[in-house]
Amino acid sequence: MAAGVTPLQCEQGATFQRLITWSDAEGTPVDLTACTATLEITVGKGSFQPPLLVLTELAGLTLGGPLGTIAIEISAAITSALMFGGRYELTVAFPGGTVVRLLEGDFVLSLSAHRVGA
Repeated sequence: MAAGVTPLQCEQGATFQRLITWSDAEGTPVDLTACTATLEITVGKGSFQPPLLVLTELAGLTLGGPLGTIAIEISAAITSALMFGGRYELTVAFPGGTVVRLLEGDFVLSLSAHRVGA
């Protein structure tokens, strides 16, 4: 399965929230019970620099088990500290060891007027 490609638009200084529902080809939610997930934001694809931000189910991601949902939340304090966007990848690891890159794309940061030129 190829990763879905979709941009994430984030406003600097605001809480970022997004709810994703992963369903199979028949529309049945994929059971994420006992799975782990990681959303990593980097400067760019193939970048060797450290990630700008890493979210896991312990911080920023909430998995909805049999509902197939992944809730993403980045606090306003964290988005305030971001100075530019980049690329992101959302991966899900199943208990048996299978890892799926579910989504990827541009992480677009809309700079706050209060921060521009500061």
